[in-house]
Amino acid sequence: MTNQFIHGTITTDSNDAYAVIAVYASNSHSERQILWKNIQDLAVTVNTPWAILGDFNCCRELGEKEGGTALYVTKLGDFNSMIFNAGIHDLSSVGHFYTWHNQQIYNPIHIKLDRVLVNDYWLHNFPNSYYIVEDLDCSDHSSLILVNSDDNKRGHRFLFKNYCTKFPDFWGFLMEAFSLPNKSSPLSSFNFKLKSLKNSMKHKKWTNSNLIQVQIDTLKDLQHSVLAQIQTNPLDHYLNGKLHQINTNLAHNQAALSS
Repeated sequence: MTNQFIHGTITTDSNDAYAVIAVYASNSHSERQILWKNIQDLAVTVNTPWAILGDFNCCRELGEKEGGTALYVTKLGDFNSMIFNAGIHDLSSVGHFYTWHNQQIYNPIHIKLDRVLVNDYWLHNFPNSYYIVEDLDCSDHSSLILVNSDDNKRGHRFLFKNYCTKFPDFWGFLMEAFSLPNKSSPLSSFNFKLKSLKNSMKHKKWTNSNLIQVQIDTLKDLQHSVLAQIQTNPLDHYLNGKLHQINTNLAHNQAALSS
């Protein structure tokens, strides 16, 4: 523990250990340099999931501040260098973008001073985790709520297969799903539409690559049979027409499978 952070370990009932730092960075630029060095030194020793969260009294990009004195890239370099050298990353967030407000009407300042940073171990163990930036309450800072879940089975990723675009039904499902009105945030709405598209496609045989391979095998058997008949009747219109149709279907399914 220092005057700018508390570092500790959380152990669960299953004896899994996670490192956490609660940060309250100094207003002093020189004192923050000490904090950055402490975090970098700790990063070398941490080999478990690790979250660093709180008020860093600094932001990462020019676009993270509106109002007040303009930021300069040089002022942001130390913080970004620490993040890079420590091998940590910004965790995804929902809710508000700016986390601090000076509460002034005529000279308002909004800036992202608070965030959650995590290491690679954290992202590997908790790929579904994120944090919520809540409304201002009794502080001029927004609360950060870390939503941490190791449950990877709550949903499945949307696995898009290129060959689906080769089937007319797909385009009908796509237009139907994406013509639905937006009833929430853009990201949530997009997620809902993907789920709707996935549900529409779920029970269609052409979405299963194994069934496409079965269809290819069947067509090859038919092709072999027709070719054998053509050897004795090479000018038969019916046989040649049938071969043409088989070859067209075979090419379509092979292209679908390869994509």
